[in-house]
Amino acid sequence: MPILEAPCTTDDLARTPWQEVISSASERTCEAYCDGFCRSANAAESKGEVGVYWTARALAYISMLRLHPDNIQNPFASINPDLPLAALGEYDIAFLRSEAGIINDDELLARINDVLWVRCKDRSSASLAVDNYLASAERLRAANQHFHAVSRYERALRLALSLRIEEKRGRIVERLVEVLDSKFEELNFLVAKYAECLQLSIVDIPANIARRLEELAVRARSESNHRLQRRLLEIAITFHRRSRADDPAREAQLAIAESFVDEAREVAKVPNIVEGQPAHLLECAIHALRQVGNTKARVDELLLELENHQKRFVYQMLPTTAELELNEIQSIARTHVDHADVHHAVMALAQIRRACSVESLRERVRAAKKDYLFQFLFSTTMVSSSGRTVARRPPITNDDDDESPAFIAQMMRDAVLTRDVAVLGLIEPARQQIFERHSVRANDLADLVFHNPLIPAGREIFFLQGLALGFAGDFMAACHILIPQIEHLIRQLLAGRGVRTTTFDSNGIQDEHGLDTTLKVDELKVILGEDLVFDMQGLLVDRFGSNLRNELAHGLRDYSAFFRPETVYCWWLTLHLLSLPIVCTKTGTTNGQAN
Repeated sequence: MPILEAPCTTDDLARTPWQEVISSASERTCEAYCDGFCRSANAAESKGEVGVYWTARALAYISMLRLHPDNIQNPFASINPDLPLAALGEYDIAFLRSEAGIINDDELLARINDVLWVRCKDRSSASLAVDNYLASAERLRAANQHFHAVSRYERALRLALSLRIEEKRGRIVERLVEVLDSKFEELNFLVAKYAECLQLSIVDIPANIARRLEELAVRARSESNHRLQRRLLEIAITFHRRSRADDPAREAQLAIAESFVDEAREVAKVPNIVEGQPAHLLECAIHALRQVGNTKARVDELLLELENHQKRFVYQMLPTTAELELNEIQSIARTHVDHADVHHAVMALAQIRRACSVESLRERVRAAKKDYLFQFLFSTTMVSSSGRTVARRPPITNDDDDESPAFIAQMMRDAVLTRDVAVLGLIEPARQQIFERHSVRANDLADLVFHNPLIPAGREIFFLQGLALGFAGDFMAACHILIPQIEHLIRQLLAGRGVRTTTFDSNGIQDEHGLDTTLKVDELKVILGEDLVFDMQGLLVDRFGSNLRNELAHGLRDYSAFFRPETVYCWWLTLHLLSLPIVCTKTGTTNGQAN
């Protein structure tokens, strides 16, 4: 809905204490003006000054908008969802135009003219906004309010580029270069912010800008400021590539990779550090090196270093009551499957552990919530490898029971770690032992697959090939073959119990349910047991888990992602699932009791 219900006059604006609000604000930003305009509106309402109330309310709304200069389509975000920018009405637009002719504060004028541009596509207002933003940025920079200054410089430059006003673009770039020159002696993120803003312009960039950023990155490295070092190098790479300087760009990429290595080694020296931190940094270094190319020798060196950290990390994640070293656990796993008969060895691997226990996970989250309540008072954001936000877990409070979405989400996160430890400590060592001794092929798995009541007729070859590829370590091919077959298998299990597994729309079209739907059917817990179903949900379709099925189906995984623990576990869980009918036959148990 619009802000104004009736037109405001210039007299209303003249009686509104906007100058007093601006002069008394803690800083010359719209964010700081907002509270003052809100107080003015409340005071006017209490006095019955209707025109002043609506004028102050409109100014408060304009000030309340948050500037996001990197968002080209929607640079403003209102903290009030009931008043989006698109809701501004005829009276609101007329009021903003009248304000623009009276108000003389560049910060507020920039906001007003920019809103008129975004809302009405008024080119003249946009051109004025460029000048206003530049003047406001200069004032804010002089007051050492660089965070706000950079955003104004950036918005001014983006508007000038969008309008193709070369004179104003050149003026902004010239000013940014001067500011950057004055900041090169300072080792902080402000240099990176100003340099990133300068990246927006393709022309009029000094030829030495990349070299100077690299020199500053060397200083950052000497002071162990690795995050700043990498950020400066990434900006330098952009400038190198624009000038087609491929060799310097490659050197900067290599320096970024080595920065991860330096940080990993420094972190590893910290007492009582969790080994997962240096391991993660080394993974980043390896990924960066592979992107550069022709770095196999260095990658091989780091892989050995990474493996050592991963082994220690798995040991750290073991229950504190365990007295075993990782190599001892792996030795036990190898011994467990060391059978002369390949079928017995395969079955031993299939039953080397159970699916994640729902009750154990529930107890673990209960205990953590009790002992470490503070860490659960904040929401958790899940991001993908590309940086996309894929899920958010709300805070967990004492009011949340065991079935609340936040509680279940935390159980899913804990289950991921449980599966990873199982792969590194049990499943992978056992698989390697079996393959080294028996060199398992598809024919060796015939007893497990053919005539297995869980496998629908005509699907046996898929399972044979998928399992054999997994034994050989080709989990990329194994997962691509097995996951669709698991999806079909689950539908067939439910259909056999009389559960409908298709939709039927108004046009008479029938579509099969996917795993997102079938794994939530209660009847499946009766067939397979609660633990196994929960494990499959977290592994295959839950956003707080590994979500492997959806990431694979939508092409969200690159090649290296198929060597992570969850893909190994997916292969093993298929093997475990297919072994259940044999275990039930031998032990006399039925349905979910075998798990």
